[in-house]
Amino acid sequence: MKRVFAIRLLLILAILSLTACAAPAAPPPAAQEAPAESGAPAAGSRGTLRFIGPTGGAVKALTEDLIPMFEAETGIKVEATYVAHDALTQKAMTEFVSGTPTFDVIQFETSWGGRYSPFLEDLEPFIEVAGDAFAEDDILAAARNMGIADGKTVGLPYRVIGRILHYRTDIFEEVGVEPPQTFDEMREVAQAVTLDTDDDGEIDVYGFGFLGKQGYGNAYEFGTFLFGSGGAWWNLDTCEILFNDETAVQALQFYADLRNEYGVMPPEVTTWAWDEWIAGGQTGRYAMTIMHTPYAVPLNNPEASETAGLWGWADAPGRDTLDQGAPPVGGWLFGIPVAAEQKDMAWEFIQYMTGKEAQLKSAFNENAPTRRSVFEDADVQAMWPWADVALRSLERGTPMYNNSEELEAESALMVTVSEVLLGEKAPQQAADEAAEKLKDILAKSGRCPE
Repeated sequence: MKRVFAIRLLLILAILSLTACAAPAAPPPAAQEAPAESGAPAAGSRGTLRFIGPTGGAVKALTEDLIPMFEAETGIKVEATYVAHDALTQKAMTEFVSGTPTFDVIQFETSWGGRYSPFLEDLEPFIEVAGDAFAEDDILAAARNMGIADGKTVGLPYRVIGRILHYRTDIFEEVGVEPPQTFDEMREVAQAVTLDTDDDGEIDVYGFGFLGKQGYGNAYEFGTFLFGSGGAWWNLDTCEILFNDETAVQALQFYADLRNEYGVMPPEVTTWAWDEWIAGGQTGRYAMTIMHTPYAVPLNNPEASETAGLWGWADAPGRDTLDQGAPPVGGWLFGIPVAAEQKDMAWEFIQYMTGKEAQLKSAFNENAPTRRSVFEDADVQAMWPWADVALRSLERGTPMYNNSEELEAESALMVTVSEVLLGEKAPQQAADEAAEKLKDILAKSGRCPE
């Protein structure tokens, strides 16, 4: 009896085994692919495109909205890699020099255009073939020029950032002041709105907040005062160094005096990078700042900001007149490596992401769009009360440098600007030392041999 039972058990197991081989179990519902929409290409049916970009806000709309849209509409699978800014630039240069980049499209910041130029395709032939479909004239000139290095279009703009005056309307109204139009007015207004609101002898709200931490970015934020005075780092056409002329030194003095002489900046601004700068506005640490246009979004976000709904926006002031106000304009672009494996698909990606539809879509997810039509869109203007001011900032601002010597120069100037803000060196001394460094940089590159 036991033998019969054992035989029957073996037969049952054999039958179950054969059934499993003939009809494998279906994957759980979560693992099954959703059917493609009628007429839409299957995901990845046209191949894979390798993309590399930074982390942070510059890719928020890309990752959450635009890349999924692109994949669904084109059938191209995007293999995306996101790397922190410094690591991204190092990785890109290493792979460019090796001649074997692991990406077909790179997203890069304005200042890297000149350094990357020898390794990137000129996009002008692609633009010419695209013709009217690309609507190139709709791209703001400040954004378009970010990607032109030594006469070559090394990148097309996806995100462009100007600077505007953000100010607390409630405090300005209470004190009885208007948005300043000149630097002297800005200092006076900043003094007026630096307040001890609790009457306890401690300042609760400072007049002016700013990014003051030494590092990537502070040299260009100082450009708000330098460029707004009519100054510059240098004149590359004549090889003249301008960072230590009278205009630049006065701008450095004004910048440092806001913190050290007049006490209208929070003392901790020397530790503020972008996140801390935004947080200071959200928590009411300052009543006024000249800040990036897209930062109006987190300042005015009721879920993140204690001061949401209390901000107004105006043109950044100039030294002597409002017309002088010309803060830096920069942003992020897409380029195609000369050694890319999928150049046609790379161009399709760039044309899509910088086109009208994607730029409009990105505006609703905190991107800083590059097309005039987006700023003039009724829905965008309803969402962004600062849209018109932001548009003007891009038209009147000073483009960030993108020549090949820019990165080394910025590294030198970030130290200089920090030394002055901290009161470690007098503006003229610091500017003269910086000027010598800039001369050496241009001489070493061969642009301005001594």
